[in-house]
Amino acid sequence: MERRLAALLLVAILPIALLSAPAYGGGWAWPRPLPATPSLLIADEKVPEEPEEDVKHFFKSSTIYGLKGLTPEQKTALLRLAAEQGDPGAQFRWAERLYGRVKAQRLLPATEGSETSLGEVLFWYQNAANQGHPGAQRRFADFHSAGEGLERNPKEAARLYRLAADQGDAQSELRMGTLLEEGIGVPKKPEEAIVWYRRAAKQVAFPDVAKEARYRLGKIYAKAQGRGSHLTDAYMWFDVAAKEGHKDADVARLKIEKQLSLAEIVKAKRQAREWIEALARKTPKAKEK
Repeated sequence: MERRLAALLLVAILPIALLSAPAYGGGWAWPRPLPATPSLLIADEKVPEEPEEDVKHFFKSSTIYGLKGLTPEQKTALLRLAAEQGDPGAQFRWAERLYGRVKAQRLLPATEGSETSLGEVLFWYQNAANQGHPGAQRRFADFHSAGEGLERNPKEAARLYRLAADQGDAQSELRMGTLLEEGIGVPKKPEEAIVWYRRAAKQVAFPDVAKEARYRLGKIYAKAQGRGSHLTDAYMWFDVAAKEGHKDADVARLKIEKQLSLAEIVKAKRQAREWIEALARKTPKAKEK
């Protein structure tokens, strides 16, 4: 009974402990050691007999089960604490939130003393990227590519995009195709670009990325030397992208039509339909409720 009362007391003081955590703003420094915080599975409103030791464990379980009964301020405090304890997912989400503040400050400056620095944003992205988080690797590559907050470094950007793309990050797959096609930060290799574009073209969970990858496949085949199969392949990919609403692909498809015979057009359209149907068969369908 006494143990149960003690556990319930921990539940009662958790929101207060989270809110009392000092704000993390201004400059940026290495995360400081944090006191142990109990981890709760709130899904069935039961208290584990042996609470977890870290906030990051609570962060992970609460991400799965939902944060019931916590205010937005408490959720923010929990996210920050989990990031400081080294959880890469929390670090990435915290960096995304801070970067949103930085971009908002460019439109409407924050009050003095409440500004969020780009250096702090980069700190959290880099920490998550160093732990292999693909989204953070892509974001940090974006900063190197644009020279935002960091010295512009196309080679380092390409390295980070490749790390994220190897983990299946859709935007990084598309970016690798572009870098290899244009020779930015890496040697120009159109054949390898096609491989990455094809991978991105299958990312149905990211329709904008997939649509753009299909369009770029059409462009790269259209620029290939020789007529014949290259133009047929280009028409096929433009047709696939156009069916998804890509306007430039629709225009490009009409231009290529003038260079193809009726038989070649029919063949390309059949290949486009077969590719879409094959992809649909391989894509897991959402379970019906």
